[in-house]
Amino acid sequence: MFRGNFSIKDKLQEKIALTDAIVSQSPDGWLIHFSRGSDISATLNISADDQGRLLLELQNDNLNHNRIWLRLAAQPEDHIYGCGEQFSYFDLRGKPFPLWTSEQGVGRNKQTYVTWQADCKENAGGDYYWTFFPQPTFVSTQKYYCHVDNSCYMNFDFSAPEYHELALWEDKATLRFECADTYISLLEKLTALLGRQPELPDWIYDGVTLGIQGGTEVCQKKLDTMRNAGVKVNGIWAQDWSGIRMTSFGKRVMWNWKWNSENYPQLDS
Repeated sequence: MFRGNFSIKDKLQEKIALTDAIVSQSPDGWLIHFSRGSDISATLNISADDQGRLLLELQNDNLNHNRIWLRLAAQPEDHIYGCGEQFSYFDLRGKPFPLWTSEQGVGRNKQTYVTWQADCKENAGGDYYWTFFPQPTFVSTQKYYCHVDNSCYMNFDFSAPEYHELALWEDKATLRFECADTYISLLEKLTALLGRQPELPDWIYDGVTLGIQGGTEVCQKKLDTMRNAGVKVNGIWAQDWSGIRMTSFGKRVMWNWKWNSENYPQLDS
């Protein structure tokens, strides 16, 4: 990691398909025991959570096997959306999307000259999947969503026409699914799981919100200038309210979410 830019490498010893399966009933649903010979196995528990969502809990039986690949059936005409805030593609079908929080980087393609220059100078060249906000959730045009509860490094690969392959750098995985007749109903179900943003207050539509910074005195002068010019201001968004940090590569904000009383005195009054 260099200034929020990650170079992730993995030495894969072996990737083994579990070709045998034994299905049995459990008190909550079904158990599927996958295996390949007598030494390699995994257990999939299929049930419903307390809200009726389809719940898949997958566990490698040998904890030394620290990777999981899971394929979900798909149709060639499916389109996929989600995986957090993706800047390069809206429809994710046809590409793999590693999920890891990082700086967005310079450029969205490692083959471009600008990105190559950024890599050479500051190791800061971005790629199409780099994002500040990855999320292991996707929605299919078959009108279902899939959410993975894990927080490890993951790679959601939507390249194959007949399946989606989810790779997790962990020995277990928990997935939740729901489907609906319409996208609106599906969104309601998804936000019931992940959290639903409340309606914005009326005042946010009454004027402009200034994105300014520099401390109380600087912000007050800019606010007075706007108001004297007849601009209706409903608020100020100052990202440096927590203070600033001077680094070798410039001024940065202190992301500790604590009020800096030196730059912004009387903010609590």
